Amino acid sequence: MLAAIKSTERYLSILLLCMFIFAMFNRELLIFGIDLRIFSGVICIVLFIVNILSKFIDKNHKTIAKIKLNRLFIVYIVFALISNISWLTNNHLSFQAKDYIIIATSIIYNFIAVALIIYNQKYYTSKLIYGVTIFSSLFMTASLIFSYLGLDLRLLGSQYSGGYSNGISTSLFSEKRYAGFAQDPNYASFMIISTAVLLIYLYRQTKKYWALALLPILALGLALSASKTVLIFVVLSLVVLIPNFKLSVVLRNMIILACVILTFIVAFYPEIASLGGVTMELRGKMWSAALGEFLNHPILGNGVVSARGAMDAMYGNWFIQSHSTLVQTLVEFGVVACIAYLIILRKNILSTNKMIAVISIVFFGHMLTYETAYQSYAWWAIALLPLYVIDKKQKKTIDIYVINSLIGGGAESVVRNMANNSKSDRVIIYILDSKSDKPNSLRDSVEVVSLVGRWTPRLFKLLFASAKLTRRLDLLCEKYDINLATAHLPNASLAVRLTPYFDRFMYVAHGFYGINPTWINRLMLQFIYNNRAIVSVSKGYLKGDIFGKFNIHSCRAVTIYNPLDIDRINQLTDGMSVKRKKEILFVGRMSHQKNPSAAVESFYYSDLYQDGFKLLMLGDGELRASVEQKVKELDLDDSVEFLGFVDNPFKYMVRARALIVSSEYEAFAMMICEAMYCNLPVISFDINYGVDEVLTGELARFRVAPGNTKVLGNALRDAIDNYPSGLREIILKKVNPEGVMDRYYNSYKELIK
Repeated sequence: MLAAIKSTERYLSILLLCMFIFAMFNRELLIFGIDLRIFSGVICIVLFIVNILSKFIDKNHKTIAKIKLNRLFIVYIVFALISNISWLTNNHLSFQAKDYIIIATSIIYNFIAVALIIYNQKYYTSKLIYGVTIFSSLFMTASLIFSYLGLDLRLLGSQYSGGYSNGISTSLFSEKRYAGFAQDPNYASFMIISTAVLLIYLYRQTKKYWALALLPILALGLALSASKTVLIFVVLSLVVLIPNFKLSVVLRNMIILACVILTFIVAFYPEIASLGGVTMELRGKMWSAALGEFLNHPILGNGVVSARGAMDAMYGNWFIQSHSTLVQTLVEFGVVACIAYLIILRKNILSTNKMIAVISIVFFGHMLTYETAYQSYAWWAIALLPLYVIDKKQKKTIDIYVINSLIGGGAESVVRNMANNSKSDRVIIYILDSKSDKPNSLRDSVEVVSLVGRWTPRLFKLLFASAKLTRRLDLLCEKYDINLATAHLPNASLAVRLTPYFDRFMYVAHGFYGINPTWINRLMLQFIYNNRAIVSVSKGYLKGDIFGKFNIHSCRAVTIYNPLDIDRINQLTDGMSVKRKKEILFVGRMSHQKNPSAAVESFYYSDLYQDGFKLLMLGDGELRASVEQKVKELDLDDSVEFLGFVDNPFKYMVRARALIVSSEYEAFAMMICEAMYCNLPVISFDINYGVDEVLTGELARFRVAPGNTKVLGNALRDAIDNYPSGLREIILKKVNPEGVMDRYYNSYKELIK
């Protein structure tokens, strides 16, 4: 059953791709009097049903695969649909139901077809994609040539003769311009140029000389269709060939900005529009009439074909296309949809892949003077071009980390350690801190990049960081294969969540200590983590806080313990004496979470001070004064030393006799792991979370009920003489950095890739 469904899914996917591309090139060709897009639409419906059946029957699939489609497309299509509500109040505009139904249906068809093609792209090979595209283009080009030779294409099943004349523009060989089955010469020119670029790209990637041999045929088709706008933007697209990529990006942005501004100048200044000739003057009138309706519904839009209705209402008998996708989208779907469309197109124009960039620039010029919102080739140009990319060589790999800063010991230390043990070609840590000074503990090849500036307003810090991160990821995702991408701590995770790349990250939850489970906090954390690939640093924390207290839902959650920074510990303890002294350690900030007073009480109840032992308090914080007072109350002034924060706590670990962990809460007690690596016995309150996952087996008896300092004191005395040996070997099985990184890479491959 499953095999039959998979086979059907494969053949339908291939059939949809072939039909969509062929109909896109030859949109006026009819088969048995039926538009080819109707056949494609039927295939879409059947394939959608088969896709659903395939994923639900296949038990090996944990989740439904996602359609890797830019989220801005969703914004665009949503506004394209809801904008039609405005027709309830657009009584002053002309309306033609037939045109409305055709165009609205086309928009929906194109969106569904493209989404299904991207969803099923695993069934497509480069040979298939290029083969059907080149065949479709040559078929269309042949129809241009036959039209020029005098053949009426209506005899071959076309809705249209194949020639075009408006009394203004001409081709190189005739008073007419020709479009063949493409119906419009401008459209024919764009598709011919696009095919030529694909052939050149194919030759450069594969050295197939037949690709170059087809170019003269396409050149003939271009001469017959002769779109001046397309040719102008072909010349402008040469900016992508500039070796200096940064200069090229500046010029591309200037082209976008200048053309958008020029469109509005032509619309509102007829005397300037007239300088471009009769054609531009007519378009200026069209755009002016259409844009006059924009302010009626600037956000929601005025609805499908409202631009045509505005022109017809002003001039009469002008219910025709507005000859500008920019004007059409702005007036009909609103400013939000228009901005989303421009952002999508800009991303393609700025692509590091020159094939995508050239075709996108030419399409940009074409869409400025032609309505394309409902045309299949517009969706092809902005959504399907990545399918044509051929990788000659394997991309280099990259690890990406995003965190608030690198100053600190918990999550910050984990990120530093992970970066140092990375196995990828390039490693970048992005921080939400204007101070991007690189810590000495990071290896030289690790890059640290700040996402905010010194003067970034705190109120907009996350938005600025998210925007900059998006721009950086745009370039990195094209150039590198992401081996691992992780976001750490809620603020940094939120910045990632606001980017279009949020589903390419794993979100590492180090602990929500200090965040009360109020409804607003739960809502925010659920927005960040719900249905995301979550890494919890302990099993208990995943179950107790993430799934429990904060009610976060995800079927893609794993537990990976924090890696131990073995190299750093070895470096800081190299050559030090391992002779143990009569010293007990407390290491950590003197805060309510770390509960330092309990460590002092436990030391007191152990009576070890009577045997000459000292308690060394490594750390500082707001509770230091109260802890010092506790020491005086217990008359331990001579047995407790306050050393404050120390740069190297490990030199004390290799010489002490035990470590007291008196914390009230930990997501994962990394200090225990570090102590065990130094073969230092650990006694601890059995707190949430992680302690019961580290102190196991023979070590479990050194976990004590939280708050019971007398019992903890007894466990401390017991640990001095009766603690099991081989601590280093025990802990390395859990937190060896190489093993931890392997789990991260494998989890990323399974949950994200």
